[in-house]
Amino acid sequence: ILELNRYIRRYIVTDDIIGKVYEAIESNVNTDYRLSFGDYSTQRNKLKKLDNAKRVVAEFNRQINIKHLIREVIPIAYTEGNCIMCLRTDGDHHVVDIYPLGLAYISDYTYGGKPVVCINMTELKNRLQKTYEKDKKNKAIFMKNIDDEIKQNYPPEVYSAYKTGDSVCRLDVEYTGVIRIGNIGRKYGVSPIGRALKSALMLENYEKSDYTNAKAKAKKI
Repeated sequence: ILELNRYIRRYIVTDDIIGKVYEAIESNVNTDYRLSFGDYSTQRNKLKKLDNAKRVVAEFNRQINIKHLIREVIPIAYTEGNCIMCLRTDGDHHVVDIYPLGLAYISDYTYGGKPVVCINMTELKNRLQKTYEKDKKNKAIFMKNIDDEIKQNYPPEVYSAYKTGDSVCRLDVEYTGVIRIGNIGRKYGVSPIGRALKSALMLENYEKSDYTNAKAKAKKI
């Protein structure tokens, strides 16, 4: 899947038709959503609880920026066939993170019908190996080090796995979500763009051949 997605990303940038398909999806994502609540109009004692629930849900959706999330995850799911998300909660504050394939992977197990997602801790540490920027007073501008970055930007179980030196961390199923397209009952989905790669690759080979022939003819002339 990772290899296939590398080709898809390349053709989105270089192929006019595949690129236009992605552009059309990205530009026309419908971010409208609807919330459905039970009808308690005849139960006056529950109306106050219902209003309170609506306020809680509305505040939650505002914090996770639900319209931006919809706009972001749909193109990812279409182009990669998969989109792995995780909800982080810090007190009353909530945020949804999207983890790329390779860093996060889907295990062979499910819990309550939901796929169990794991984080490759070795890959995470490799990706976070970088120089952390500091100001003139030698204070960190963003994060102090890898420890601080994982603690601030990843769920508690990931930070715990980092501290104990584990190579794999299992994310809490209750706070993870996976979107898959065309997985046909398997662990991973496959992008619909994958169907177009055979033709795109063939056309590219013809183009290279024509270019080589034209170049040879030009030299001969």
